[in-house]
Amino acid sequence: MPELTIGVSLEFRRIGIGERLMEELYKAASVMNLPLISVGVHKDNLLVMNRYKKQEWVEDGRVKEYVIMSRKQIFHFKTPKYNLTFAASLKCCK
Repeated sequence: MPELTIGVSLEFRRIGIGERLMEELYKAASVMNLPLISVGVHKDNLLVMNRYKKQEWVEDGRVKEYVIMSRKQIFHFKTPKYNLTFAASLKCCK
């Protein structure tokens, strides 16, 4: 399974970059028809875990130093090139 690591440098945090990166990830997963997506957060990264929880992610378990979280999500977006609306449901891998 392919993996992608997303991180934002300290000096660029708290201005919406991480949220935008996640939005783009969801769009790409939808366009590529990926049925599953997973997220792992380091157990000490409470800020990010709390942010995910506010967005309805739930903890599924732990693997070594990482918390595995999932969220069933329906989202819609328009692509600038084709002006189409896509809907997808993503659920994290367990």
